[in-house]
Amino acid sequence: LLYAFPNGLSPYASFSQSFQPAIGTARDGSAFKAITADQWEVGIKYEPRAIDGMITLSAFDLRQKNVLTADPLNMATESFQIQTGEVRIRGIELEGRVTPVPGLSLIGAATVFDSKVTRDTTNQGNRMIRVPDWMGSLWLDYSFQQGALQGLSLAAGARYVDDTYGDLANTLHIDAYHLFDAAIRYDLGQIGGT
Repeated sequence: LLYAFPNGLSPYASFSQSFQPAIGTARDGSAFKAITADQWEVGIKYEPRAIDGMITLSAFDLRQKNVLTADPLNMATESFQIQTGEVRIRGIELEGRVTPVPGLSLIGAATVFDSKVTRDTTNQGNRMIRVPDWMGSLWLDYSFQQGALQGLSLAAGARYVDDTYGDLANTLHIDAYHLFDAAIRYDLGQIGGT
């Protein structure tokens, strides 16, 4: 649901539901129910009139239910699981794209997460697996608009992911890291063009 005001501001709200199969069987041999999720998101988009661009600020709340967790009757062997788990991720995201001059695009995003295991037989209150406290990215893209290089695009970017945990017990710490990306593209439709 979105409403676009004439001044370029567009507040919005969305709700979505999803499911995914849960692999395995319970101690009694029965199949697990699907893991379900509900997500709410609210935010505001701004499209400035002076330049080509868009900025979005949003807040979201995602909750998964029927998450598999260790069966308390078989904790020693960890061979069985039960579906009593629940996890929650809340966050705020700021993202934007601007094209200050023809052919040049600057795209950036930053997201802050608050993840928590809200129901579990052994890890309640811990952070979720591979969910950082925050992450950010920046991407520059330039497409040549005329001359012999028309149709060629060059791009480069960087991403930062804050430290995470590799297990629900939060004992396997994974350090923060940076990723660097680059791209070269060519529009083959420019071959033989005038």
